[in-house]
Amino acid sequence: EAVKIGARVTLISGPVAIAPPEGVYSKIDVVTTKEMLDAVIENFADADVLISAAAPCDFRFIEKLGKKAAKKDIIDNAGLRLEATEDILEAASVLKKGQLVVGFAAEDNNHLANAVRKMKVKSMDMIVLNDVSTKDTGFASDYNKITVIEKGSENAPDDFEKASKAECARIILDRAGALMAKKIKTRNGKKLK
Repeated sequence: EAVKIGARVTLISGPVAIAPPEGVYSKIDVVTTKEMLDAVIENFADADVLISAAAPCDFRFIEKLGKKAAKKDIIDNAGLRLEATEDILEAASVLKKGQLVVGFAAEDNNHLANAVRKMKVKSMDMIVLNDVSTKDTGFASDYNKITVIEKGSENAPDDFEKASKAECARIILDRAGALMAKKIKTRNGKKLK
């Protein structure tokens, strides 16, 4: 949808079975969360807007086996230890120099509180709350029910009716564009004339 409105899109993607949309400026393929983080950081300075729609792994194994493990070996080995992966949005937000950072929260309970907390912790400018508590919206559906929350307007979230994922993308892009326009008009806390 961003390409359709004339955006120059750099798509950073994990392994997927679908081709990138026609018109994408560049596509960077990654496998690990660390690779995705590195690609985002490398391209962030040239971006106006970062829309982080990916849901990379939150954890990785501390020790690598170096070989394929049998299911029985994995089940029998209760000592597998995990560590948290890097947080891509937090890392990018620290480097912001006027860019707009948009993230997502897929929630099935405490929707609004969790999304607002996530937005604040990760210094996002906008978060899109995706209600995944019902079977007809979210991951296994062509539809979403979203709420858009902007930094500074946490007490006035905008709820949208269930819509196709393409329509949700247009809503998100419209809101991000309006927010970016506000950012451009304001520099160092002063309104530009």
